[in-house]
Amino acid sequence: MKRFLLLLCFAASLLRGAEMGRLDPVSGNFLVTTDHWHCSFLQGSLFPGEFVFSDGTAPGSFIFDPAATDGKGRTFFLRQERWAETKILRNDENACVIERSGCFWRNVSPLISRLDGVEAVCRYEFARKSPGIVMKFTFRKKADISCTVNRCFALSWYFEQPFGAIAARGGREPFVLGGKKPPRTWDVPGEIVLESPAFRVTLKSKRVIASLRRKGAVFPCSLDGGLWQFRWEKGETLLEREAVLVVEKTR
Repeated sequence: MKRFLLLLCFAASLLRGAEMGRLDPVSGNFLVTTDHWHCSFLQGSLFPGEFVFSDGTAPGSFIFDPAATDGKGRTFFLRQERWAETKILRNDENACVIERSGCFWRNVSPLISRLDGVEAVCRYEFARKSPGIVMKFTFRKKADISCTVNRCFALSWYFEQPFGAIAARGGREPFVLGGKKPPRTWDVPGEIVLESPAFRVTLKSKRVIASLRRKGAVFPCSLDGGLWQFRWEKGETLLEREAVLVVEKTR
């Protein structure tokens, strides 16, 4: 019995000292686990995905969807980057900090093209006891080109709208079109909270925008922080933005 108790204590000490992030040798994905949920970075992708709460449920199916447009009106997406470079800046039992760098891409047949002269570094800071992620995005471009950053910290729910209410600017109201022609938007400083019966998603930034579209749209609802249709002129080379994403189980 004494030996069994010693083994239990040893196993518990190993769990307490486990790193928050680990590489799955089979899939090549990088997995991050907090006390609230776990998520995964697909190999070569810039963004985390597949958020799953500890009880096995999920906060809907959402993707990160930052985009930029060149001078010819063509739109490029960071989510289409498949060769992102990775740096693990910290990975221990209390925190994990990961950086992934890549480019905007336009995956259109027959030619896959890149937004030349523009690079992105996406930094994510996870804490074991926190349901939030501190996100720091840095964009760099050559001085002799211009483009428009359409979206920055963009979260889009794929073919679903799981929320019933929105909290913004100190008020709370139903998250519905309400007879208005789609899309409907909320544009506020500070933060927006989207609430469902089982979970809520909060985005905090200097400027936060929530969008709601007609049922049946590919992305019927979304959240974005910061650079919304930002014209990045020639001569400018650096953009830095920060936001906090909080994903919480409420029941």
